[in-house]
Amino acid sequence: MTTTQILRWLHDHKTPVLIGSGVLVLGALVVGGRRRASLTRFSGWTVDPRARCGIACSGPCREAFIDQVHAAYLAAGAPEPMATFLTAHSGLAVGFGRCLWNNNIGVIKASPGWIATGRPWIVRSTVEAGVSGEHFVDAGAKWRVYGSLTESAADVLRLLSTSRRYRTAWTLLQAGDVNWFAELGRAGYYTEPVADHFPRYVDAVAETTRRLA
Repeated sequence: MTTTQILRWLHDHKTPVLIGSGVLVLGALVVGGRRRASLTRFSGWTVDPRARCGIACSGPCREAFIDQVHAAYLAAGAPEPMATFLTAHSGLAVGFGRCLWNNNIGVIKASPGWIATGRPWIVRSTVEAGVSGEHFVDAGAKWRVYGSLTESAADVLRLLSTSRRYRTAWTLLQAGDVNWFAELGRAGYYTEPVADHFPRYVDAVAETTRRLA
């Protein structure tokens, strides 16, 4: 799908665009099987139709996001600096609080197995980057729903620590090596080119570290 086609699709659906975890996420919401999509709010969160997701989250709001998500990773059992690295990962994925849907701080899709067990999920259209840099619309993308940030953080840890796909990234993360994020991209966790997305992650780590210092 070309850029022109994507813009035409957005215009036809009258929906804003946000960038999260290496994908372009469309603001149009579809009711999922068990839950309605809803934004997780943080202190300082305000409505702004001009912003991604229609939400403005800067300054105190970003700080509140970092504080609460970091606390969730610690509560889920992540040591340091893993908790800081994962908080930065979540911040980059959801705009540090602008576009966090249903507490899904790992931006994890709902697999058929997840849905089959009756766990909650939503449907939210997305435009993803292909291997060759092209973009395509996935109008039926399914996403996991969590009751709390800590529940989501625990699922992120479970996924990274048990999936063979992310074994190298997990090993580097355990060792406190920031390059774990590059390996995460090579393993397909996010779809944006690693060369483009990794520098953004390094900046996110720096912002997170300054806030938590």
